[in-house]
Amino acid sequence: MPKLYTIFSHGKPFCTFYVGLPKQAFAAYMNGKVLKSAESSAALGEFAYEQLREAMRNGIFRPGDPVRERKVCEWLNISRTPVREAIRRLENEGQLTHKLHCGVVVSSIDRKGVTELYALREILEGAAAAAAARNATPAQIAGMQRILNSSARTKSVAEIASLNHQFHSAIHQAADNQHLLKTLGSVRESLVLVGKSTLVLPARPAQVESEHKAILDMISRGNAARAEKAMRSHIRLALKNRFLLQEQEGEGLLNFPDVPYPVPGNSAARKKVSMGR
Repeated sequence: MPKLYTIFSHGKPFCTFYVGLPKQAFAAYMNGKVLKSAESSAALGEFAYEQLREAMRNGIFRPGDPVRERKVCEWLNISRTPVREAIRRLENEGQLTHKLHCGVVVSSIDRKGVTELYALREILEGAAAAAAARNATPAQIAGMQRILNSSARTKSVAEIASLNHQFHSAIHQAADNQHLLKTLGSVRESLVLVGKSTLVLPARPAQVESEHKAILDMISRGNAARAEKAMRSHIRLALKNRFLLQEQEGEGLLNFPDVPYPVPGNSAARKKVSMGR
């Protein structure tokens, strides 16, 4: 779901913007309804940071892609200072890096690194599912079921991916373990580096729906051991599909068009802003 950010000065709002809007709504919003006040560099820096992270998460920027400061400014219609701050922040987090003769690029992670990341994720997600089976309230279980119901009704990959994120977050919250929640958050941040969601694979949404149902069934029954087993199986299959997606993209078998960026002053004819690939 989109998040509304409002920055206050002396008790009064002076800068408001959304993060996580669908690209159509974002395009319209960027053409006159967002960032009515650009006085806060910190607010704009946070905005640029969130949009860049979401672009990497959605596969718009892929590992190795250059991220040009000027092009990002054109895309977001903001000045260079907040963009520079956002890029520096992402570099410090390891999500962007400097590459010889290329400048700033999206950090890459090799096959071994992906395997290690998913191995850690399997352990943590499994532990969260087991804890959720022990600790989830009826209201939390009902909330998870509503998420699955919404996912089953939509055909939009973007919406399914968002609901997938919500489902896992609901399990993490139901686990009721703040240290586990913090560690899972760190792993999720690292997952940005592996590329777009595997839900773009044609068969994957139906598989995920079935896997999620099995996980929730065990959580609702209070069976911690089986909930953990179902979740760990789910993450192992996610890794298998991650490699499948990488292989197919490498062979040119998938053709997912870039998301068109909004161009300042031309909302009717939305054009692609090349990021220097």
